[in-house]
This record gives sequence, C-alpha cells and structure tokens, in this order.
Amino acid sequence: MNWISIKDRMPQNSATQDVLCWHKENGCFMGKVIDGKWYLYFQDSGLQYDKYHSGLITHWQYLPESPKL
Repeated sequence: MNWISIKDRMPQNSATQDVLCWHKENGCFMGKVIDGKWYLYFQDSGLQYDKYHSGLITHWQYLPESPKL
C-alpha cells in the first residue's frame, strides 16, 4: 500500500473505517475521519479529536486486510 497525501484526497468520512495516518512530528497513528476532522487513537486515552495533533497529519493509507486463518 502507498501513502496518500491529504493534499490529494482524504479518506471517506466514516465512523467505521480506520486508516493509518502519518503525523509530521510523531510518526504513525491509527485513526479515522468524521465530518472532516481527524480522530486519532492515543495509547493512554483511546480515540479522540485533537486539534494540535490532527493539524499535523500529512498522509494516510487504508489498513491492510486481516490475515487468513
């Protein structure tokens, strides 16, 4: 999978679709976009919208398919 710049397109607004996102200062997070806002998963507090962190997202990509067991 390739990283997609947020300048090119954003992921669908979806409360059910997680994506990987690249934070300019802190690397890779898992999150989603709801109503045009990034919601990121933080280890200590779970899913939350954070204006500081979400403003530094530069790229995203869909999660890979789960393994076949």
